[in-house]
Amino acid sequence: MQKTKLFLKILLSVAFAAALITTVVTTFLVGVVTSESLSAIITGATGHPPEIAILLANIEANIVRNIFWVSLSGLGFCLIALYYLYGNFQIFLPVSILTLISFALIQITLSILPDYMSAGLASSVGPALLQGLERTQFVNYLILIFGLGLLLASLRLKPRT
Repeated sequence: MQKTKLFLKILLSVAFAAALITTVVTTFLVGVVTSESLSAIITGATGHPPEIAILLANIEANIVRNIFWVSLSGLGFCLIALYYLYGNFQIFLPVSILTLISFALIQITLSILPDYMSAGLASSVGPALLQGLERTQFVNYLILIFGLGLLLASLRLKPRT
Protein backbone atom coordinates (compact mmCIF):
# COMPACT_ATOMS: atom_id res chain seq x y z
CA MET A 1 0.00 0.00 0.00
CA GLN A 2 2.86 2.38 0.83
CA LYS A 3 4.48 1.79 -2.58
CA THR A 4 1.17 2.49 -4.30
CA LYS A 5 0.82 5.77 -2.40
CA LEU A 6 4.36 6.77 -3.32
CA PHE A 7 3.74 5.92 -6.98
CA LEU A 8 0.50 7.94 -7.00
CA LYS A 9 2.27 10.85 -5.27
CA ILE A 10 4.98 10.90 -7.94
CA LEU A 11 2.45 10.49 -10.74
CA LEU A 12 0.24 13.29 -9.43
CA SER A 13 3.26 15.57 -8.91
CA VAL A 14 4.38 15.03 -12.50
CA ALA A 15 0.81 15.63 -13.71
CA PHE A 16 0.72 18.81 -11.61
CA ALA A 17 3.95 20.06 -13.17
CA ALA A 18 2.70 19.27 -16.68
CA ALA A 19 -0.60 21.04 -16.00
CA LEU A 20 1.26 24.04 -14.58
CA ILE A 21 3.51 24.39 -17.62
CA THR A 22 0.56 23.82 -19.98
CA THR A 23 -1.38 26.56 -18.19
CA VAL A 24 1.46 29.03 -18.67
CA VAL A 25 2.01 28.11 -22.33
CA THR A 26 -1.69 28.34 -23.20
CA THR A 27 -1.95 31.67 -21.38
CA PHE A 28 0.86 32.93 -23.61
CA LEU A 29 -0.83 31.53 -26.72
CA VAL A 30 -4.20 33.09 -25.85
CA GLY A 31 -2.44 36.45 -26.06
CA VAL A 32 -0.74 35.61 -29.36
CA VAL A 33 -3.55 33.74 -31.13
CA THR A 34 -5.90 36.67 -31.65
CA SER A 35 -6.99 35.81 -35.16
CA GLU A 36 -8.87 32.75 -36.36
CA SER A 37 -5.77 30.59 -36.28
CA LEU A 38 -2.01 30.69 -35.90
CA SER A 39 0.14 28.76 -38.33
CA ALA A 40 3.27 27.34 -36.79
CA ILE A 41 5.95 26.26 -39.24
CA ILE A 42 9.13 24.72 -37.86
CA THR A 43 12.07 24.61 -40.26
CA GLY A 44 15.84 24.86 -40.20
CA ALA A 45 18.51 23.30 -37.97
CA THR A 46 17.48 19.84 -39.13
CA GLY A 47 19.53 19.32 -42.26
CA HIS A 48 16.54 19.84 -44.56
CA PRO A 49 16.42 22.86 -46.85
CA PRO A 50 14.93 25.86 -45.02
CA GLU A 51 11.90 26.01 -47.29
CA ILE A 52 10.74 22.51 -46.31
CA ALA A 53 8.39 22.57 -43.32
CA ILE A 54 9.15 19.92 -40.74
CA LEU A 55 6.03 20.62 -38.72
CA LEU A 56 3.00 22.58 -39.87
CA ALA A 57 0.20 23.19 -37.42
CA ASN A 58 -2.82 25.43 -37.30
CA ILE A 59 -3.64 26.46 -33.76
CA GLU A 60 -7.14 27.83 -33.24
CA ALA A 61 -7.97 30.21 -30.42
CA ASN A 62 -10.89 28.18 -29.03
CA ILE A 63 -8.72 25.05 -28.81
CA VAL A 64 -6.10 27.02 -26.87
CA ARG A 65 -8.77 28.25 -24.45
CA ASN A 66 -10.12 24.73 -23.97
CA ILE A 67 -6.65 23.36 -23.25
CA PHE A 68 -6.11 26.21 -20.77
CA TRP A 69 -9.27 25.34 -18.81
CA VAL A 70 -8.51 21.62 -18.88
CA SER A 71 -4.99 22.24 -17.53
CA LEU A 72 -6.34 24.59 -14.86
CA SER A 73 -8.85 21.97 -13.73
CA GLY A 74 -6.01 19.42 -13.79
CA LEU A 75 -4.12 21.55 -11.26
CA GLY A 76 -7.08 21.50 -8.91
CA PHE A 77 -7.65 17.79 -9.40
CA CYS A 78 -4.02 16.97 -8.58
CA LEU A 79 -4.13 19.03 -5.38
CA ILE A 80 -7.43 17.51 -4.24
CA ALA A 81 -6.24 13.98 -5.06
CA LEU A 82 -2.97 14.48 -3.16
CA TYR A 83 -4.80 15.82 -0.12
CA TYR A 84 -7.34 12.97 -0.25
CA LEU A 85 -4.56 10.41 -0.61
CA TYR A 86 -2.54 11.59 2.41
CA GLY A 87 -5.10 13.50 4.48
CA ASN A 88 -2.80 16.36 5.50
CA PHE A 89 -1.35 19.51 4.06
CA GLN A 90 2.29 18.42 4.42
CA ILE A 91 1.93 16.60 1.10
CA PHE A 92 1.85 20.03 -0.59
CA LEU A 93 5.51 20.70 0.32
CA PRO A 94 7.00 18.90 -2.74
CA VAL A 95 4.31 20.38 -4.98
CA SER A 96 5.04 23.89 -3.70
CA ILE A 97 8.77 23.43 -4.27
CA LEU A 98 8.00 22.19 -7.79
CA THR A 99 5.83 25.26 -8.35
CA LEU A 100 8.59 27.62 -7.17
CA ILE A 101 11.13 25.87 -9.42
CA SER A 102 8.70 26.26 -12.33
CA PHE A 103 8.40 29.97 -11.51
CA ALA A 104 12.18 30.36 -11.61
CA LEU A 105 12.56 28.50 -14.91
CA ILE A 106 9.71 30.41 -16.55
CA GLN A 107 11.15 33.70 -15.26
CA ILE A 108 14.55 32.89 -16.76
CA THR A 109 12.92 31.94 -20.05
CA LEU A 110 10.85 35.13 -20.12
CA SER A 111 13.93 37.27 -19.49
CA ILE A 112 15.90 35.58 -22.29
CA LEU A 113 13.15 35.15 -24.88
CA PRO A 114 12.64 38.74 -26.18
CA ASP A 115 16.37 39.33 -26.71
CA TYR A 116 16.80 35.94 -28.36
CA MET A 117 13.85 36.51 -30.68
CA SER A 118 14.95 40.05 -31.60
CA ALA A 119 18.41 38.79 -32.51
CA GLY A 120 16.98 36.03 -34.70
CA LEU A 121 14.45 38.21 -36.51
CA ALA A 122 15.14 41.00 -38.95
CA SER A 123 12.57 43.22 -37.25
CA SER A 124 11.71 43.81 -33.65
CA VAL A 125 9.26 41.65 -31.74
CA GLY A 126 5.64 42.43 -32.66
CA PRO A 127 3.03 43.94 -30.32
CA ALA A 128 0.92 40.75 -30.14
CA LEU A 129 3.96 38.79 -29.01
CA LEU A 130 4.90 41.44 -26.44
CA GLN A 131 1.34 41.39 -25.11
CA GLY A 132 1.53 37.61 -24.81
CA LEU A 133 4.84 37.91 -22.95
CA GLU A 134 3.34 40.47 -20.55
CA ARG A 135 0.35 38.22 -19.89
CA THR A 136 2.70 35.30 -19.29
CA GLN A 137 4.73 37.44 -16.88
CA PHE A 138 1.56 38.22 -14.93
CA VAL A 139 0.60 34.53 -14.79
CA ASN A 140 4.14 33.69 -13.69
CA TYR A 141 3.78 36.03 -10.70
CA LEU A 142 0.47 34.34 -9.90
CA ILE A 143 2.36 31.02 -9.95
CA LEU A 144 4.84 32.50 -7.44
CA ILE A 145 2.00 33.57 -5.14
CA PHE A 146 0.32 30.17 -5.55
CA GLY A 147 3.57 28.34 -4.79
CA LEU A 148 4.24 30.46 -1.70
CA GLY A 149 0.67 29.86 -0.53
CA LEU A 150 1.09 26.11 -0.93
CA LEU A 151 4.42 26.30 0.91
CA LEU A 152 2.86 28.22 3.80
CA ALA A 153 -0.08 25.79 3.94
CA SER A 154 2.24 22.81 4.01
CA LEU A 155 4.43 24.27 6.76
CA ARG A 156 1.79 25.92 8.97
CA LEU A 157 -1.22 23.62 8.87
CA LYS A 158 -0.52 20.60 11.03
CA PRO A 159 -2.66 17.47 10.92
CA ARG A 160 -5.03 16.88 13.80
CA THR A 161 -3.85 14.26 16.24
